[in-house]
Amino acid sequence: MRNKILEIINAKDKKLNAIEIMDSIKKDSTVEELRSLIHELDLMCRDGILRTSSGNTYKKNDLLTTTLDVHEKGNAHALVKNGEDIFIARNNMKGACDKDTVLVDILDPVKGEGKVVKVIKRSLGKALAEVVVSNGIVTIVPLDKELKYDITVEETDISLVDGLIVHLE
Repeated sequence: MRNKILEIINAKDKKLNAIEIMDSIKKDSTVEELRSLIHELDLMCRDGILRTSSGNTYKKNDLLTTTLDVHEKGNAHALVKNGEDIFIARNNMKGACDKDTVLVDILDPVKGEGKVVKVIKRSLGKALAEVVVSNGIVTIVPLDKELKYDITVEETDISLVDGLIVHLE
């Protein structure tokens, strides 16, 4: 069934909901067949083959796991194995730094442009940073000028105090 689902999603080249996919497989389907399809779609999302988007629609997972090469001005190139790099503008970096391992969504395949969706692994080396707390939001400001972006800390197990100098890893 997975191959049939991928065929349909690739052929339509757009986001599809479960009912649209089911109609493409079989016109008069039962509720049990639809449940089975939804279960298979969920498994495919967990395996990274598909991803869900707004409105419970499914599309092929085009996210790339790659390493960033950040330039002086803050823009970056995502290093892709097939030899063609993906350009990432400074405003699409999502706080990623040089040599970080990230998930990249390709915005324009023709121009080779993308955006960082998630930072998987930071490659900070042994840098120092200052903790800044403002309105309950904790931000880590690198003291090393090579690190271009501040890092917002969403959740932490330790208490971070304003003005504290921390070691980044």
